Amino acid sequence: METIFKGLKKILKGIIRFPVTALLGSLILGVLGFLLATNLRIDTDLSELIPEDYSSVQALKKLQEQVGAEHEVAVIIESPSFESNKRFAEALIPQVLKMNQSSGNPYFIRAEFRKEISFIKENALYFATDRELDELEDYLKQRIKKAKEEANPFYIDLDEEENSELDSLGNELNALYDDLVGSEYPTSPDSTALAVKLFPSGSQTDLTFIRNTYSELQTLIDGMHPANFHPEMKIVLAGRLIRTLIEVQTITRDVFNSFGTGIVMLLFFVVLYFQYKSYRTHAGDYFSFRLLIKQLKHIPAHVLILALPMAFSLTLTFGIAWLAYQKLTIMTATLGLLLFGMGIDFGIHFFARYTEERESYAVADALIKTFMTTGQAIAIVGLTTAAAFFILMLADFKGFSEFGFIAGVGLLLSIIAYIFVLPALLVLLEKMGWLNLSDHPRKSPNDIDHDKKNLHTNRKLILSYVIIAIALITTAVTII
Repeated sequence: METIFKGLKKILKGIIRFPVTALLGSLILGVLGFLLATNLRIDTDLSELIPEDYSSVQALKKLQEQVGAEHEVAVIIESPSFESNKRFAEALIPQVLKMNQSSGNPYFIRAEFRKEISFIKENALYFATDRELDELEDYLKQRIKKAKEEANPFYIDLDEEENSELDSLGNELNALYDDLVGSEYPTSPDSTALAVKLFPSGSQTDLTFIRNTYSELQTLIDGMHPANFHPEMKIVLAGRLIRTLIEVQTITRDVFNSFGTGIVMLLFFVVLYFQYKSYRTHAGDYFSFRLLIKQLKHIPAHVLILALPMAFSLTLTFGIAWLAYQKLTIMTATLGLLLFGMGIDFGIHFFARYTEERESYAVADALIKTFMTTGQAIAIVGLTTAAAFFILMLADFKGFSEFGFIAGVGLLLSIIAYIFVLPALLVLLEKMGWLNLSDHPRKSPNDIDHDKKNLHTNRKLILSYVIIAIALITTAVTII
């Protein structure tokens, strides 16, 4: 590894000489990755995680091609008149099936409105279970026995409880029959609401398709003027497809919220640590309120040092993920926060070592020394971890294989970002004066005496500021 890094040292020296060029190149790659990553969508379909050559997946796709997607669009027609609802449904279905997308493909493959129940009525016994057939046979035997007894002119019925049990069994069998045959039309119990099921041709994870489908369908319904069929008619669009849209939007929002919250909290504590370390480096064991306030100007630099290389690696990672898969699954949707948490460790170690080396060396020498020591350790740790993730690509289950590929690529890009992009950023920040780690002035005796007099007061004040800051950040994170 040391031989490799000696060869890479030439690249690092070029980055140190031309930091702006290096950062511009990184920025261009990051923007390109971001543009590609914006095309990613989250697929909640678990069947998509199974290899396509599996017989179960092929059977499911064949079924979808024949009968449409398993998630339907439901049109609920409500009015006091069942006949008016029926007329509107009969007028709606032909027009819905003629609806085409901009590509020329139809929005819907088929519609389900009326169920043919005559065949089921005539052949209901073929659909009964063995238990139901046994119950029916017992019921008929008891009825025959009862009929024979009642045919006797001298018969007197003294067992009312037995008759009640027999009637109860008959009612139960009639209910089973009604459930099996079902209603000819999917209506509410009072027949004031009628449902029409439409089966779309597009994917249930294509959010644009779902939005366009419901939008076009609503436009069509409005153009048909439901009030012409009945003054009180109302049309409601529902179905499992819109529920899928809500689920995907909820998952996407949760992913972004957790990612944003995690980044804010992580950066807050890491920057707080480096602020404290920088203060102790300058002030030693003494307290100085003025120096503490002065250190606040370095917060933007610390945020950039830790966040910018990570942003470069993440945008490029998910850009590559789009090129490879075009979508994220339930398992890979939260990888952003995971990669941020793992990758930022590289930046923390690199920057911490650089601050120590900067006390004794110039910018270029400190970066080279850090690169040849901590940089090698970061590379070895990152490569071994990435290799472990890449092994998951051997799994047939796409949830594991895609997770392994994206996580492995993300870690490799994190290594590149922190051992090449971060040095360019450090050089530029030092030149701009936003970061000056070599300036470690010690305090004069007069300053020390002055600070000692105000030590207790300042400590209380600082403690109050810290508590307020933490409270504000916690409140902001909760609201987000």
